[in-house]
Amino acid sequence: MLPIVAGALLIAAVQVVQVAGDYTPWDHLFDYRDEQVPDERPTRYCSACDKPCGTQPERRSAFAKIVNGKDTRENEFGWAATLARRGQFYCGGTLITKKHVLTAAHCVENFSPKDLTVTIGEHDRKVETGRKSVHHVTQIHRHQDFRLSTFDNDIAIIELREPVPINSPWVRVACLPKSADTSYEGIKGTVIGWGRLGERKKSSNILQKVDVPIISNADCKDMGYSPEKITSNMICAGYKEGQQDACQGDSGGPMHRHIDSSDTMEVIGIVSWGKGCARENYPGVYTRVANYLDWIMDHTGDECICGAESS
Repeated sequence: MLPIVAGALLIAAVQVVQVAGDYTPWDHLFDYRDEQVPDERPTRYCSACDKPCGTQPERRSAFAKIVNGKDTRENEFGWAATLARRGQFYCGGTLITKKHVLTAAHCVENFSPKDLTVTIGEHDRKVETGRKSVHHVTQIHRHQDFRLSTFDNDIAIIELREPVPINSPWVRVACLPKSADTSYEGIKGTVIGWGRLGERKKSSNILQKVDVPIISNADCKDMGYSPEKITSNMICAGYKEGQQDACQGDSGGPMHRHIDSSDTMEVIGIVSWGKGCARENYPGVYTRVANYLDWIMDHTGDECICGAESS
């Protein structure tokens, strides 16, 4: 998948992200022309966040959508964010503090804060519910070692002008990992986004979700990509046959894992790049969030970072 920028998400083969590869980088859409983090992590996680992070509202039935993709329940993912340039949606993000949104570096490269707005509480982009809030941006922190040619270190933090009101029942901050030692191989990651429903389809109005199996980097290197393109800062996820994936417009959005058997979710990846959307032998590639915990702490000031209790 390529960087998913101009709106498109899950598709029967749900496609969330395409950035490097066949996803069209946002800079082209708008006519703009490794270091490994140490294993020891800081401990600036809040012992008592305003609300439990990464939790979802009471379950209700979800309607099947696309092939193997689903509409999310309204505000099921209270930390989901949309990024817009001059009013045009193009990437996703994740609310990680009251004032900070995590996204992909390729989504903000060459952008000025005044060009961007971030919306929190979105569900159906075509329906006004009174639940969403639109925020201006004061600063963009793009990883200093990001290169569009490799998509390594594809991570950025957007600082909002005013804090997001999280005293509503439909807004939450996301849980982040507390350790870089966890292996995700063999579990399924849940990816969300408003991106394209297929390579040649329009982006979704309603937030979509899809579960994709996480594969080892060694197995990923044996698939369609050149081995040197897959680094330790990346996670590969998808079916060998294709079927489900992220696509354009999903870039910058989160991939989660469930914590134990609970409904609490932890953000472990950022939709980054891939070849096409849900193509056979080309899994989606995600930024490995756990490798950047120190960097995230360094760029969120004194704001609270939340982690799941049992992670």
